[in-house]
Formats: sequence, structure tokens, C-alpha cells
Amino acid sequence: MLKEATVGSASAVEALLPGQLVVSSNPIGAAGGGWAQSTIFFSISEKSANKEQAKQFIKWFISNKEAGKILGTTRGIPIDEAIFKDLEPTPTPGERFGKDLLEN
Repeated sequence: MLKEATVGSASAVEALLPGQLVVSSNPIGAAGGGWAQSTIFFSISEKSANKEQAKQFIKWFISNKEAGKILGTTRGIPIDEAIFKDLEPTPTPGERFGKDLLEN
């Protein structure tokens, strides 16, 4: 029994067990609980000589529609909902599973 998977690995896990997985969330109390773990991180050194260019690259990487089409879901579900909507007309079962996992 697979107990836990990250959104970023959902497509790979679904490919290993096609059609055999479902999404459910852990029980939580009235105050909520749990968290969505990122599968990719960016950082810019405080001492970088190119801070502004680095910031522009990160913004492009996560919010540019053309970049979103190129990357698809190779790094998990895009953080920008508009980017995922562009990919949504043809999601693979793994991508749909990843999105369901994120939403739950």
C-alpha cells in the first residue's frame, strides 16, 4: 500500500500503478493541518552580482506560458494556475493524479 506521494512524483508513481491509485487526505482537526511540500526550490545568493537577472529568470520560469508548455509537468504541477490551465486539455492520468493530490 502506497501511503504517501509528493505531487512532483505523482505522475511517475501513477505510471507504475496505472489506474490503481486514489487520492485521499489525512484526517485533520478544526484548526487544519498538513502542508503542500514543494518539489523544486530556487534561491538567489545575497552576494550574487546578478540578483535582478536571477529574479527575472525565476519569474519567467514559473509564469511564462511558453516556458510552461516546454516544461509541462516535468517538475510537478505548475505553481501558476494559468500555466496548468493551458496544459489541462490533455492531461495524462499521472498529471491528473498529481493535480488531484495537490487539490486534496
